[in-house]
Amino acid sequence: MLEIPNSQQLAEGLKMGFKCAICSKEENSLLKVNHVKLGVIKICEDCWSEEYNKGNLLSLKGGCDCCR
Repeated sequence: MLEIPNSQQLAEGLKMGFKCAICSKEENSLLKVNHVKLGVIKICEDCWSEEYNKGNLLSLKGGCDCCR
């Protein structure tokens, strides 16, 4: 039988974020990138800035025109 979560369980679920593949910081919103060494991963904005400055990010090939 399917269990329907109560409002407290839903609220707790919304608090849970996703973890950055580099620093493991929990965030609700991560950026999908193609990393030179790690491949396609999701990272936080802080790690994106660092990895971009190091030249470790490649094009994802595809997506919208704004990202090309």
